[in-house]
Amino acid sequence: MVYVLSKEGKPLMPTERYGKARRMLRDGRAKVVKAKPFTIQLTYETTKYTQPITLGIDAGYQSIGFSAITEKKELLAGECQLLQGQVERNRERLMYRRQMEPGCGVNHNEIYGDDAKANIGRNRNVSGKC
Repeated sequence: MVYVLSKEGKPLMPTERYGKARRMLRDGRAKVVKAKPFTIQLTYETTKYTQPITLGIDAGYQSIGFSAITEKKELLAGECQLLQGQVERNRERLMYRRQMEPGCGVNHNEIYGDDAKANIGRNRNVSGKC
């Protein structure tokens, strides 16, 4: 696939006509912009012909598929995997947050033992302030 840019640098339709692209490069009517993906830029003005492209999206539970097609062929296709297990991660995060003292970010259970919340304010070693 050869990606083509207009003289102004705007993208045009990609092509699979490698011979034509090679001849345009040889004759100086195009120049190479990037090697990967192979992209050329035309050095002459072109007509403003356009083709309709349809984007299809299939949203599933575990993945989202997408495809860009013209009337004749598929130009681009791909799949995006969605993040799994978010409920379990939220549950684990909540468990850790419940162990923390509200508003201070210090786990008093690790420092003072399991009865730290009961002893806050009653004992000099355990304070409610961080």
